Amino acid sequence: MLGMVQINCFVNIVQAEDKSRNILILFVHGLGSNATKAFTNTKTGTFWPMLMAKDVELEHLNISTATFIYNSSLLKKGLNIEEIANHFSNYLKLKNQFDDIYIVSHSLGGLLTLISLGNLKEENMDIYSHIRAIFLSGVPFRGSDYVQKQWVKISPNVHFKDIGIIDHNKYLQAQEYKWRRIIKERDNNNNQFPRIYAAYETRKQWFRIAVPRVLIFPFVDENPLALEQNHKQMAKPRDSNDQLHQWVRDRIKQIDFEISHFSIDTSKTENALIILENFENEIDWNIRMSSNIHTNALIFKGNNSSFIGLFKYDYAPKALDQIKRKAMRDGIMAVQSSMESANTIINHINGMAKNYENLEAYENFMSLKKLSYEKLFEINEDVWKNLQYLKIHMKQTK
Repeated sequence: MLGMVQINCFVNIVQAEDKSRNILILFVHGLGSNATKAFTNTKTGTFWPMLMAKDVELEHLNISTATFIYNSSLLKKGLNIEEIANHFSNYLKLKNQFDDIYIVSHSLGGLLTLISLGNLKEENMDIYSHIRAIFLSGVPFRGSDYVQKQWVKISPNVHFKDIGIIDHNKYLQAQEYKWRRIIKERDNNNNQFPRIYAAYETRKQWFRIAVPRVLIFPFVDENPLALEQNHKQMAKPRDSNDQLHQWVRDRIKQIDFEISHFSIDTSKTENALIILENFENEIDWNIRMSSNIHTNALIFKGNNSSFIGLFKYDYAPKALDQIKRKAMRDGIMAVQSSMESANTIINHINGMAKNYENLEAYENFMSLKKLSYEKLFEINEDVWKNLQYLKIHMKQTK
């Protein structure tokens, strides 16, 4: 069953005008389990991927849900964690049709996810940029001595050896060093994604907590969520009011809102500003050309007497006037194009003011708008100065 993908539900909902992004919410189960066992509540029969796809809070989004299935039987040796992570990487590479990917994982599934994404990041694979958030529920990122001691002697499954406590596990130590670098690079480059969230159990299973807080992923974007459940039950929401379900759903909503209303528009504005700066460079080019024209025209005018035998006496002033007019016309056209671009950007920025649903996002928008206006005014002030400079040069040729 390794590498098989079970498509649980596809919800294709009529989109709002600015909601056309394709979203995949991918569920990855843990050790000794499968997608059905890991994410189905035994009391209510609720299957979490289906619950997520049908949640009315997400009905405005174009969502697909899927589960990545791998063999982690307690009675079989199977592939080691790195080998399964490679299968998962190959699966993710085939999902580049989705704009945004959210990974919801439990136990060993979260460790596989982190190993896979760490490898994809090092390979500079494009699919890594599609990952918006990773949700880690009861993930033994630093190993689990409880799980290892319970099963390593009686089960042939190599996964129990792979998740030995980090103090004596060089493989997990290397993964921690890798993710420390990845998160540091993300933050230094002011990247927002992928965001990482973690939850941990607070109730015992077989007299002990399987994955205590001290062993979960340490580099998270907010305080970990404590769940009053044991390791086996923690990823099985009863219904849409379940704490874990709401925790995941609300963060998907927030991230999608930021992408749809803030990040994308920011990118468009930045690209427009780059275009405007290119117009400024065009003005600079016209200034340099006008200086060359001015110099050549003066030389031509100064040597006018040398051409009396070849041209009429008044040819030089007329030629000089034509040169003046062309340089002025080119300069004015560049300035007009620049100002038209400026107005387009301003209209675009004003349009961004709509549909802000929370104060923080609106304040971020207003800060961006202020910086954009300042940049526009700075550029166009220089443009008009350059135009005046061009006029002065033209007057000097009379």
